[in-house]
Amino acid sequence: MRLKVETNSKEENGFRNKLKKINNYFTGDALANLTYASMIIIYFIFFSILSNTLDSQRLLIFSNIASFSFLFFAIITIEVAYKKDENYTALHGVEFLVLAIFTLLMQYILKSFKISIHVYIIAGLVIFTIYYLLKTAILFTKEKRKELESYSDIKEIVKEDPIDRKTTRKNKKVN
Repeated sequence: MRLKVETNSKEENGFRNKLKKINNYFTGDALANLTYASMIIIYFIFFSILSNTLDSQRLLIFSNIASFSFLFFAIITIEVAYKKDENYTALHGVEFLVLAIFTLLMQYILKSFKISIHVYIIAGLVIFTIYYLLKTAILFTKEKRKELESYSDIKEIVKEDPIDRKTTRKNKKVN
């Protein structure tokens, strides 16, 4: 004998709609951020491995090639974003521009501050990881706020029904 549990269809549909919205968000912006963050983490790990295996001249050549590749990718991304008028895509282009500058400045920062390449790579990895975590949290909060505002009809009620308040003054004699 099966037990049949009846549920309220409105509650069930509301729950399903919320799940769809959350799923759409995580397959959209958050997935893109996760992909970019993963690419940058893999790049830093690869760069760390190469710093152990290559001599300084070859590592410098690899560093220059990597920074110019990121610079080229950033310029193309910014141009595409400009043509399509998409701010979010332009932000990704600026992020890759910062990564290109970070990679290009590596040789000068290592010499001027006299730190090891591993410290520089770990610092870059931590900075970019924190940035992407904060960015994802901020985007999720904004998306959640928009969703909650779409459920609220207070703004529509206030626009439809303005309240005229007349100030009344009580005359009191001051002794």
